[in-house]
Parts: sequence; C-alpha cells; structure tokens
Amino acid sequence: MVKRALINYVDNAVAALEGGKGAVQLSLDEEGEYLRFDVVDGGAGVPEGDRDRLFEPYFSTKRKGTGLGLAIVRRIAQDHGGDARYEPREPGSRFSLILPKAGRS
Repeated sequence: MVKRALINYVDNAVAALEGGKGAVQLSLDEEGEYLRFDVVDGGAGVPEGDRDRLFEPYFSTKRKGTGLGLAIVRRIAQDHGGDARYEPREPGSRFSLILPKAGRS
C-alpha cells in the first residue's frame, strides 16, 4: 500500500510538469520517530483556493482526474499511523508522505 501511495504522488508530480518540461525530485529524510518521503515538482503549483481540498475524495484539478489519488495516499498514510501533506513551492509543489519508523505504527 505504501508503494501505491508513492506511485500516486510521483504520477501527480509528472502530470504537473507543463509539456513534460521540468524536474521531479524525490527524497527521504528522518524526522524523529518518523520517515518523510517528499516528492517535489517544478510545475505550476496548486491554486490557493484548492489547497484545502487536495486530499478529499473526488476532488481533482485535472480534466481527466478521478480525484481519488491523493485521497488514497492520505488514507494509506493514516492506516499506517502517518500523514500526507502538501506544501506550496515556488515554482511547484511538495507532497510528503510521513510514516512512523518500523515497529512504531
């Protein structure tokens, strides 16, 4: 399930790149008792008015999106004792999957 969450984040980051131009960066860091996996893209970002709804089921900013990808990510994170987060960047976005270290969930 964690693999599915990470794939959803990466798919969204690639889709955010306009015309396939730009970069997607992946990183993994420790934050105390948690691991933080970040997916950062250099796309246009998320309009401020849409940010609070990003992880809601059936909400999408894409024409062809179902609005389930990020909702699934958050559910997987919560099922594992963690969280899913969004942070605006200039340019782009940072989506984070926060999970407890092994044996902590």
